[in-house]
Amino acid sequence: MQPEIRRIVKKNSEYVVRFSELKDDTETFEFSLRDTFFKDFQSNEWESGRVNVVVDVIKRPDGITIDFEMKGELTVLCDRCLDAFAQPVNFSQRLFVKYGQEPKELDDNMVIIPREENQIDLAGYFYEYLLLSMPVKRVHPNRVNGESGCNKEMLKKLKQHIVNNSVEDTDPRWDALKRLIDKN
Repeated sequence: MQPEIRRIVKKNSEYVVRFSELKDDTETFEFSLRDTFFKDFQSNEWESGRVNVVVDVIKRPDGITIDFEMKGELTVLCDRCLDAFAQPVNFSQRLFVKYGQEPKELDDNMVIIPREENQIDLAGYFYEYLLLSMPVKRVHPNRVNGESGCNKEMLKKLKQHIVNNSVEDTDPRWDALKRLIDKN
């Protein structure tokens, strides 16, 4: 987790799970991420959102397993037309929490906390998992009739500025090599 996120996480006590209050069993927690959560993290990835998170915490003597199930939507900007649209979120992740001497992240889904630590703030994990749930390319979904959901005026402007390089100039020296490759 990045240091600047850790500072923000300290303020979000509503996303804290206290291990000392848990039995050695599975307990389920539900969280509702709304605009205040998204404003706290000030991400360029989304404008706002409404995401429900169900967290199953399985406490055992050797550590804790936390299963995250996130469903909802984030308001993001379309990479093609720059208009906002609702990007669905449906993401699951498992986090293993082990006890050790000092806190550290071993990999993406395993962290070590000191045995004296009696709580974990999940806000930073919610943020990271939302980032992971986002597609690399964010474009309006197509409408029912198959048309693009993007802003039609912006698409017209984009078409005016597209450069078409359909004529491919090739070097004749490379053409001879391409013929060799095609034979094999």
